[in-house]
Amino acid sequence: MYEKSDDFVVEKARKHEWCLCLFFSVDLENATNYKHMMRARQQQDGWTADNDWCAVFNRFYEEFPRDFRRHCPVFSEHNESDGICRAYAPVLWKFAGDEILFYAPLTDFRQTLGHVDAFAQTVINFNKTFIKKGIDLRCKGTAWVAGFPMNNRVVWVPREDRNQPLLIDFIGSSIDTGFRLAKFSSSRRLVVSLDLLWMLAISGQRCRHINRFGWLRYKFHGEHELKGVLDSKPYPIFWVDLEYRDVDLWRVPPEISFDDIISFCKDFAESTPNNAFIRPFLVGDPDDELAEVPSHFEKQHNLLLAYLALVQDSRKHTDAPQASDSSLRLPDNALMLSTIK
Repeated sequence: MYEKSDDFVVEKARKHEWCLCLFFSVDLENATNYKHMMRARQQQDGWTADNDWCAVFNRFYEEFPRDFRRHCPVFSEHNESDGICRAYAPVLWKFAGDEILFYAPLTDFRQTLGHVDAFAQTVINFNKTFIKKGIDLRCKGTAWVAGFPMNNRVVWVPREDRNQPLLIDFIGSSIDTGFRLAKFSSSRRLVVSLDLLWMLAISGQRCRHINRFGWLRYKFHGEHELKGVLDSKPYPIFWVDLEYRDVDLWRVPPEISFDDIISFCKDFAESTPNNAFIRPFLVGDPDDELAEVPSHFEKQHNLLLAYLALVQDSRKHTDAPQASDSSLRLPDNALMLSTIK
């Protein structure tokens, strides 16, 4: 049901065309303490299946990506009846210690609902399994969006074996924001960035008829300063409640209406200077509000294209020696990044 996500992103990046991607991070709560606890048990009892902490982490690395992708087709199977464009599959971006990172390019704003729902269900199911098996670990998730090539860039590097797919990486302020937000996530709180929340709220309004998304409820965690983000302006922390129960309403803030969320996001974007917070948009999106390109974007995009063309042209005329084997050269985009100050 899915197109190849890597190819889509690489092609957009090669042409320096606008591309909006959804990112996910899943990490393990209590991981360090769990490893130390299992190590103590190993010293006391010897190695057993019950204290082999590495086997637990291996299963997490192997099974979480598989289960995440397995949940996603539930979204695509109903695309025709829902009127939602076919989604690109979430891609395993990389491992970072106990953390697994994914990304998925977006072509329809409503795809955010399907992917967030699938990711949340995977986190919930993994935590149920941990509880059932008596494993003192819990998954915690974070989700955000990043747009390219403005504010963020795609970097790709070929492998030594040119028949293998390119290695893709992402850098930029939105990527950094996502990592900063992760410190507020927990097994109950799936933290989402403000621009993703904006898209989810609009999607929730338009897709009220799709019952399987109705359980997604958003809570506010206050405003917190994120190092290096928004020039130190406090950032609003919102989250999806993964353990929603009516009896818990007195413990956590009530869910916020879609109208209130959208109004808040608009006000926040207008009050943030220097376009540090860009309104999310998808060129050609079926929703007029999300298809609208911000007024400053075209000018900034043209300036970037002109700059990259100048760098490309100057490199063609340089006298610097080039590697004789073209397979050893970095692709153009990576070389351009190395010249930007």
